[in-house]
Amino acid sequence: MLKCKFKQNYSRKVLKRDQRQQQASSSQHCFTSKKEMQNFQITFLFNLLYLISLSFNQLLLIFELILKKIHVQDNQTKVLDIKVILADDDNSRQCSPALDSRLLEVIRDLPQHLKQKLDSLIQKTNYQLIKQNDDCIYYGIMENYQKQGVGVQIWPKIGNLLEGKWENDQLEGYCRMNYAN
Repeated sequence: MLKCKFKQNYSRKVLKRDQRQQQASSSQHCFTSKKEMQNFQITFLFNLLYLISLSFNQLLLIFELILKKIHVQDNQTKVLDIKVILADDDNSRQCSPALDSRLLEVIRDLPQHLKQKLDSLIQKTNYQLIKQNDDCIYYGIMENYQKQGVGVQIWPKIGNLLEGKWENDQLEGYCRMNYAN
């Protein structure tokens, strides 16, 4: 008899607790005072500022996204798959692919002759886009975060394009530089 009463009381308590949790989760939070609302807003803004203040490299490590390959045709952009790696300098490479809207902007603003050259190379699916600290863009094969094999390096601000072969992140042999003028 005692066990049965205990079970009934326990069941009622559990049921009430579950009902309270459901009500709390289903109802929207209403602020009871203006101060509570202001505190919430301040906390939200600080959290937002914290996320914004994270360095770009930290964001690369947090978000592993794949950039889409740019295929330019009659000033319209089609998007296909490739990876992007952003480098702090010529020697250090980031290991995470990332979506960088700034890189997309740079590619959209390239002169037409550079877009056409890049377009002719886009079909190679193992190629990657790498933006370096001097704002040049490398499009080619990467192994162990170093340029390897045939690739193209573009300086969008100047409008120059370098075609060549890289080995261990260094240009090897003959290359061809296409100047903007």
